[in-house]
Amino acid sequence: MEDRDRAQESKVLLRRLMRADKTSFARWFRDPEVTKTLAGRTAPVQLLRKEEIALGTMSEKHQLVRGIVERRTENLIGATGLYQISRRHKTAYLFVIVGDKTAWAKGYGGAAAALMLEHTFLEIGLNRVMLHVYEYNIRGVRAYERVGFKREGKLVADQYYDGRFWDTIVMGMTRADWTRE
Repeated sequence: MEDRDRAQESKVLLRRLMRADKTSFARWFRDPEVTKTLAGRTAPVQLLRKEEIALGTMSEKHQLVRGIVERRTENLIGATGLYQISRRHKTAYLFVIVGDKTAWAKGYGGAAAALMLEHTFLEIGLNRVMLHVYEYNIRGVRAYERVGFKREGKLVADQYYDGRFWDTIVMGMTRADWTRE
Protein backbone atom coordinates (compact mmCIF):
# COMPACT_ATOMS: atom_id res chain seq x y z
CA MET A 1 0.00 0.00 0.00
CA GLU A 2 1.37 3.41 -0.87
CA ASP A 3 2.17 5.84 1.92
CA ARG A 4 -0.56 8.29 0.90
CA ASP A 5 -3.15 5.49 0.94
CA ARG A 6 -2.11 4.60 4.49
CA ALA A 7 -2.75 8.15 5.70
CA GLN A 8 -6.13 8.42 3.95
CA GLU A 9 -7.36 5.15 5.44
CA SER A 10 -6.28 5.98 8.96
CA LYS A 11 -8.80 5.92 11.80
CA VAL A 12 -7.23 9.08 13.20
CA LEU A 13 -5.97 12.49 12.20
CA LEU A 14 -3.07 14.36 13.77
CA ARG A 15 -3.33 18.07 14.50
CA ARG A 16 -1.62 20.79 16.49
CA LEU A 17 -2.67 21.07 20.10
CA MET A 18 -4.73 24.06 21.18
CA ARG A 19 -5.31 25.87 24.46
CA ALA A 20 -8.70 24.15 24.84
CA ASP A 21 -6.99 20.74 24.79
CA LYS A 22 -5.43 21.39 28.20
CA THR A 23 -8.68 20.37 29.90
CA SER A 24 -8.56 16.90 28.34
CA PHE A 25 -4.90 16.43 29.23
CA ALA A 26 -5.46 17.54 32.81
CA ARG A 27 -8.24 14.94 33.16
CA TRP A 28 -6.13 12.19 31.57
CA PHE A 29 -3.07 12.94 33.70
CA ARG A 30 -5.16 12.63 36.88
CA ASP A 31 -6.21 9.10 35.90
CA PRO A 32 -3.81 6.40 37.20
CA GLU A 33 -4.92 3.96 34.48
CA VAL A 34 -3.76 6.42 31.83
CA THR A 35 -0.54 7.48 33.53
CA LYS A 36 0.67 4.00 34.52
CA THR A 37 2.31 3.64 31.11
CA LEU A 38 3.98 7.05 31.42
CA ALA A 39 5.47 6.99 34.92
CA GLY A 40 9.24 7.17 34.92
CA ARG A 41 9.58 8.28 31.31
CA THR A 42 8.62 11.87 31.91
CA ALA A 43 9.76 13.54 28.69
CA PRO A 44 6.39 13.14 26.90
CA VAL A 45 4.47 14.18 30.00
CA GLN A 46 6.62 17.25 30.50
CA LEU A 47 6.19 18.15 26.84
CA LEU A 48 2.42 17.88 27.05
CA ARG A 49 2.18 19.91 30.25
CA LYS A 50 4.14 22.85 28.90
CA GLU A 51 2.07 25.96 28.31
CA GLU A 52 3.77 26.49 24.94
CA ILE A 53 2.17 23.33 23.60
CA ALA A 54 -1.30 24.47 24.51
CA LEU A 55 -0.55 27.75 22.78
CA GLY A 56 0.92 26.01 19.74
CA THR A 57 4.09 28.12 19.94
CA MET A 58 6.59 25.54 21.15
CA SER A 59 9.73 25.22 19.06
CA GLU A 60 9.70 22.05 17.00
CA LYS A 61 13.46 21.88 16.63
CA HIS A 62 13.91 19.09 19.20
CA GLN A 63 10.32 17.97 19.75
CA LEU A 64 7.10 17.64 17.81
CA VAL A 65 3.72 17.06 19.46
CA ARG A 66 0.36 16.47 17.78
CA GLY A 67 -3.10 15.70 19.06
CA ILE A 68 -4.71 12.43 18.05
CA VAL A 69 -8.24 12.99 16.76
CA GLU A 70 -10.69 10.20 16.03
CA ARG A 71 -11.57 10.71 12.35
CA ARG A 72 -15.22 9.66 12.69
CA THR A 73 -16.13 11.87 15.68
CA GLU A 74 -13.41 14.54 15.43
CA ASN A 75 -12.82 14.14 19.19
CA LEU A 76 -9.37 14.59 20.70
CA ILE A 77 -8.41 11.20 22.17
CA GLY A 78 -4.69 11.58 22.89
CA ALA A 79 -1.34 12.82 21.68
CA THR A 80 1.68 11.55 19.83
CA GLY A 81 4.99 13.03 19.01
CA LEU A 82 8.72 12.96 18.85
CA TYR A 83 11.18 14.15 21.45
CA GLN A 84 14.96 14.33 21.64
CA ILE A 85 14.99 14.89 17.89
CA SER A 86 18.58 14.89 16.64
CA ARG A 87 18.85 16.35 13.16
CA ARG A 88 22.57 15.56 13.19
CA HIS A 89 22.05 11.84 13.83
CA LYS A 90 18.58 11.79 12.19
CA THR A 91 17.01 10.09 15.23
CA ALA A 92 14.16 10.69 17.67
CA TYR A 93 12.07 9.02 20.35
CA LEU A 94 8.36 8.41 19.69
CA PHE A 95 5.54 8.53 22.21
CA VAL A 96 1.84 7.78 21.88
CA ILE A 97 -0.72 8.50 24.60
CA VAL A 98 -4.37 7.55 24.15
CA GLY A 99 -5.86 9.31 27.14
CA ASP A 100 -9.54 8.81 26.34
CA LYS A 101 -10.24 5.36 27.77
CA THR A 102 -13.32 4.92 25.55
CA ALA A 103 -10.86 4.90 22.64
CA TRP A 104 -8.68 2.10 24.04
CA ALA A 105 -8.26 -1.22 22.21
CA LYS A 106 -9.60 0.18 18.93
CA GLY A 107 -6.33 0.53 17.04
CA TYR A 108 -6.06 4.30 17.45
CA GLY A 109 -2.62 4.25 19.09
CA GLY A 110 -1.15 2.16 16.29
CA ALA A 111 -2.84 4.32 13.66
CA ALA A 112 -1.40 7.46 15.27
CA ALA A 113 2.07 5.87 15.45
CA ALA A 114 1.84 4.95 11.76
CA LEU A 115 0.94 8.52 10.78
CA MET A 116 3.73 9.95 12.92
CA LEU A 117 6.23 7.51 11.38
CA GLU A 118 5.13 8.54 7.90
CA HIS A 119 5.70 12.19 8.81
CA THR A 120 9.00 11.35 10.50
CA PHE A 121 10.51 9.48 7.59
CA LEU A 122 8.98 11.31 4.62
CA GLU A 123 8.63 14.91 5.80
CA ILE A 124 11.26 15.38 8.51
CA GLY A 125 13.76 13.00 6.91
CA LEU A 126 14.87 11.14 10.02
CA ASN A 127 16.44 7.70 9.72
CA ARG A 128 15.66 6.06 13.07
CA VAL A 129 12.89 6.18 15.65
CA MET A 130 13.12 4.61 19.10
CA LEU A 131 10.79 4.16 22.04
CA HIS A 132 10.50 2.65 25.50
CA VAL A 133 7.42 0.70 26.56
CA TYR A 134 6.80 -1.10 29.84
CA GLU A 135 6.32 -4.86 29.62
CA TYR A 136 2.95 -4.62 31.38
CA ASN A 137 1.67 -2.37 28.58
CA ILE A 138 0.79 -5.34 26.40
CA ARG A 139 -1.56 -3.38 24.12
CA GLY A 140 1.17 -0.80 23.53
CA VAL A 141 3.80 -3.45 22.72
CA ARG A 142 1.45 -5.13 20.23
CA ALA A 143 0.52 -1.82 18.60
CA TYR A 144 4.17 -0.85 18.13
CA GLU A 145 5.01 -4.29 16.71
CA ARG A 146 2.08 -4.06 14.27
CA VAL A 147 3.44 -0.83 12.81
CA GLY A 148 6.90 -2.37 12.41
CA PHE A 149 8.89 -1.66 15.57
CA LYS A 150 11.34 -4.38 16.58
CA ARG A 151 12.38 -5.29 20.09
CA GLU A 152 16.02 -4.31 20.49
CA GLY A 153 16.55 -5.03 24.15
CA LYS A 154 15.26 -4.34 27.60
CA LEU A 155 16.07 -2.43 30.73
CA VAL A 156 15.73 -5.08 33.40
CA ALA A 157 13.53 -4.34 36.42
CA ASP A 158 13.76 -0.58 35.99
CA GLN A 159 10.07 0.21 36.60
CA TYR A 160 8.33 -0.36 39.91
CA TYR A 161 4.58 -0.57 39.53
CA ASP A 162 1.77 -2.32 41.37
CA GLY A 163 4.04 -3.91 43.96
CA ARG A 164 6.68 -5.37 41.67
CA PHE A 165 9.49 -4.54 39.28
CA TRP A 166 8.94 -4.62 35.52
CA ASP A 167 11.25 -4.45 32.52
CA THR A 168 11.19 -1.65 29.98
CA ILE A 169 11.25 -2.91 26.41
CA VAL A 170 13.46 -0.90 24.05
CA MET A 171 12.09 -0.82 20.50
CA GLY A 172 13.29 0.79 17.32
CA MET A 173 12.72 1.19 13.61
CA THR A 174 14.78 2.57 10.76
CA ARG A 175 13.54 4.21 7.61
CA ALA A 176 14.62 1.09 5.70
CA ASP A 177 12.53 -1.10 8.04
CA TRP A 178 9.55 1.21 7.54
CA THR A 179 9.73 1.15 3.73
CA ARG A 180 9.76 -2.67 3.79
CA GLU A 181 6.52 -2.83 5.80
